[in-house]
Amino acid sequence: MDQQAAMLHSAVFVTACVLMTLIGVYLRCVLEARKGRRAAPINAELVEKWTMAGRLVKQALWVVAPLLGPMMLVFQGE
Repeated sequence: MDQQAAMLHSAVFVTACVLMTLIGVYLRCVLEARKGRRAAPINAELVEKWTMAGRLVKQALWVVAPLLGPMMLVFQGE
């Protein structure tokens, strides 16, 4: 069960990092595309906030991820 818990929290960590990175990249691409077309500009602060949120989530997961496996074992009563 310990190996499954380790795999689970690793998968959660990787998935969250990938998703937040993709969101940040998408927003940056949208910002650049809007600048080039002279369309209604997307708020640059929004892009920066999402990028910062991605970084904060990644840093939080570096702290929380190692604790998820043992916490799952405790809650399951093992």
